Amino acid sequence: MKKLFSLLLLCTAFLFMFSSCTKEDEKESTYTFIYDATTFWGEESVILFEYDKDGDKINSNSIECEKGYTKTFTAATNAEKIKVYIDDKWVQQVFPLNKGGNIEIKITGETLIGKQEP
Repeated sequence: MKKLFSLLLLCTAFLFMFSSCTKEDEKESTYTFIYDATTFWGEESVILFEYDKDGDKINSNSIECEKGYTKTFTAATNAEKIKVYIDDKWVQQVFPLNKGGNIEIKITGETLIGKQEP
């Protein structure tokens, strides 16, 4: 009986040991979008596109914003960078994500925009 109990206790210990050694979950990457440019015609339509390492679009967030708008988004697990589309123009900068951290995407009156995707 003691041998059976010892064997059962040993098996339970191994079970807990191996289950605690699973790969840790990766921390989420986030990005904070700040719109600090003057809007002349009311709200601006903004799309935040998320891209993977191969350059494929994998997710997007659409928002309507005015000066002073701030919101933090959680990026898709395999997202590597963000591109910003405002009305019919692209922000001429690509924003690389900080894995497990947060980046700030701030749009001001001095932000370069254009028709070509960066």
